[in-house]
Amino acid sequence: MPDPELVIVQSTDPKSRELEAAGYTIVAKSWGAGLFLADPIDLSHFQNKVDSSRADGFRPEELTSQHANSVFNLELSNHVDYPQTPATTHELPTFDSTLHLWEKGKVFGVLLDHEVIGVIAASQLGEIVELDFGSVLREYRGKGIGATLVSMVVISYATAGVRIFRTGGAAENEASKRTVTGLGFIVDETWHSYANS
Repeated sequence: MPDPELVIVQSTDPKSRELEAAGYTIVAKSWGAGLFLADPIDLSHFQNKVDSSRADGFRPEELTSQHANSVFNLELSNHVDYPQTPATTHELPTFDSTLHLWEKGKVFGVLLDHEVIGVIAASQLGEIVELDFGSVLREYRGKGIGATLVSMVVISYATAGVRIFRTGGAAENEASKRTVTGLGFIVDETWHSYANS
């Protein structure tokens, strides 16, 4: 049930000043970003990320529901690392919720010796593809795998005609924001979560 003392507004919303004047304080910040591809599209930047991971011995590929158990276990391992804020919650996965990812959209992964070490899920609504979540096992972070995962989403959907991609996250997850902005996403929304102090 939503907390009646909690309010989430865009940072540019005049209501934010009203809330602060009324004694509300910011307890969390989050962001949204978009990637807008213009025709004719050039996907070489994204393909280079995928090729680089492959050259490093990893195996980037689109996953099928046969990988559901591996994705489920990866998400269980990484759940503790997801920032939990009023605007960016990440539910503890179940095996059924993991299977549902393939009903919603596409799932991509990076594998090493048949183990899924990084995963990203995306879904399409109209002309926009949303990067729903992405995660990499802790011991493999900082190796460009996150950028590879995002790149696979962009390549797959852009090849099918999509030109607009969106994603977002908690302000404290700087690594996620650096990954997508490094690929051309532009942060165009910031959100403040206010609590009545």
